[in-house]
Amino acid sequence: MSTKRVPRSRPATAERRRDILEAALEIFGAKGYNKGPLAEIAEQVGMTHAGILHHFGSKDELLL
Repeated sequence: MSTKRVPRSRPATAERRRDILEAALEIFGAKGYNKGPLAEIAEQVGMTHAGILHHFGSKDELLL
C-alpha cells in the first residue's frame, strides 16, 4: 500500500529564513537596526514575533 504525500502548505525552512532576512534588510535599511522592530519584520513576512525567534533566536542573530 502506497501513501500519497500531501504538499506542504508552508514554505520550507530555508525559504522562510531567506524571506525573513530580506524583510529585515529592508526594514533595518529604512529605519536602522535599533528602530526596526521584529514585530514589523514578522508582519511583513506573515509570521508572528515568536515565529521569527524560532528561526533566529534573537534580533542580533539576524545580523550574524
